[in-house]
Amino acid sequence: MMKKIPFLLAILSTALSSHSVASIYVTPWAGVIDGGEVTLSSEATYNIEHSNLFAVSLDTDFDKGRIGLFLSRQESELETLNANSQIAYTLFQSAIHYDIASNWQSHLGAGLGVSIIDTDWSGTDTDFAASVFTGLEYKFSENIAISGQIRWLGTVVDNQTSGICQLPAGESGSCVIRFKTDWMNQFAALFGIVWQF
Repeated sequence: MMKKIPFLLAILSTALSSHSVASIYVTPWAGVIDGGEVTLSSEATYNIEHSNLFAVSLDTDFDKGRIGLFLSRQESELETLNANSQIAYTLFQSAIHYDIASNWQSHLGAGLGVSIIDTDWSGTDTDFAASVFTGLEYKFSENIAISGQIRWLGTVVDNQTSGICQLPAGESGSCVIRFKTDWMNQFAALFGIVWQF
């Protein structure tokens, strides 16, 4: 993970230096995220419960859109199981922005990077992650806008990694837990304030 972040920062730095008059956009985000499943040795399936998502994006102008970084963090629990998970995404992203009305823009973008998943049952893993997102932005002034966004976040997970868990009350037997599939899908709805410098 530590080797990948400097690489992403170097790409962003190169883009910034080649567009020295470009604006910088800093957007703190807050929203909700849902998605992800685990399965037990009994084949019972449990969802990762929806939770709050906090993020920040750092972007700059590039051609007809923006490029930059998306950093996020969430803490979730598994339904009815006493198991927690923390997921942090670091994504290099790019989006095309379209003017649709006075002070209104829409955007469509994608991102690639890594996620760090820290769970009670499998420890900490760094995995490949991707994202696709779309949204609307309304510009209040030269330097401030509000933005709403819907985002898919996906992570390649090692579902062979497993751990011991506690069964819900009233159930007996062994309990081994792992991710249900090789690809974990999550969906987020975000609201942010865009600061342009």
